[in-house]
Amino acid sequence: MRKALFLLIAIALALGAEAADFEHRQIGIRSQAMGGALVAGDGGVSSIYTNPAGLADAKREFFMTYSDLFGIGFTQSNFAYSGPLWGGGAGFAFEQVTNLEDLFYQVTTLQFAYGRKSSLLPLDYGFTLRRAALNSDAGTASALCLDFGVSGKKGNLKWGLGAFNAFAVASPVRKVNSAPREVKLGLAWELPGTLVTGELVNAKELNLGIERRLGQNLAVRAGLKDGAPSFGLGLHSGSWQIDYCFELGSLGSTNALGLTRQF
Repeated sequence: MRKALFLLIAIALALGAEAADFEHRQIGIRSQAMGGALVAGDGGVSSIYTNPAGLADAKREFFMTYSDLFGIGFTQSNFAYSGPLWGGGAGFAFEQVTNLEDLFYQVTTLQFAYGRKSSLLPLDYGFTLRRAALNSDAGTASALCLDFGVSGKKGNLKWGLGAFNAFAVASPVRKVNSAPREVKLGLAWELPGTLVTGELVNAKELNLGIERRLGQNLAVRAGLKDGAPSFGLGLHSGSWQIDYCFELGSLGSTNALGLTRQF
């Protein structure tokens, strides 16, 4: 009975994927634990996904994640690298979302992102070029998408704006509907040992997050993504960082683990 239920859910997801195959996916484990609300507060390699403007001060970092999505056979894995380039910072990423248990469904994504500081205004800006390919029992498709982001800071307050899938082309053409546009406007407030974040998605969804550092090596996080709670931990030691996130959602719970190393 339980397997049959999972099969029905998986089939429903596959049939409904027309509106989600090439959507912007939140991969940064720190951001996920904070309700996804880091369009204004992120930096480094994970900025490839949250706001490419955060790559303006990119250091050499390697980033990998693994997520068990909803507990029904869908997994998400990711590898990314960032470093200084052309007076700013660049990032490269590979990602796969896969289901192999009850049906075959796989979306493979390659990304290049670049960010730098503006010489005219007190802000950073960046873009991400993303190519995604779908291979499933229902057929194949591909899409080429472009994201934009800007961010700035005044005192302890940061702000960020991201436009994801701002431009998209797909093959077949009708699949462009499965790359929905997403606009995020967010703020991040830095307090001693604490970061409080919030963002508005498409002017209708509110995400909130908080991170509290307990000493130099441990951080605890929590958030709300459109009302759904998330929690997480970050452990830092030398050049290594391990992050964990647990999310609750309408389809089930998601567990995600990430590993980052600076060079």
